[in-house]
Amino acid sequence: MPIGIVTGTYGLLILATLISGYFAFLHANTLAREAQTPDNDIVAGNSRPTGRRRRARRSVLAVIIFNLSWIGLVLMIGLHASGTLSTLVQSQDVTVQRP
Repeated sequence: MPIGIVTGTYGLLILATLISGYFAFLHANTLAREAQTPDNDIVAGNSRPTGRRRRARRSVLAVIIFNLSWIGLVLMIGLHASGTLSTLVQSQDVTVQRP
């Protein structure tokens, strides 16, 4: 596997985590409204704009993407720490110097 695939995957996962996390943070009011239960820590605001169902779907999708991307990052870091990724890259990349 070329070295660029591993670093590119790291970069895409980090970017997806940051963007979806910021989007979910900025739309926390919508997420709180979607999960209205008596024991909420986040309370939805009093005003409810009409026709905002798409924003709720996008906010829930942002939370799903955020969770999948941080789990992917933890998996990649675990593979890197165990040495699985480094042996895979060194065994097939022609640009890596070998003794």
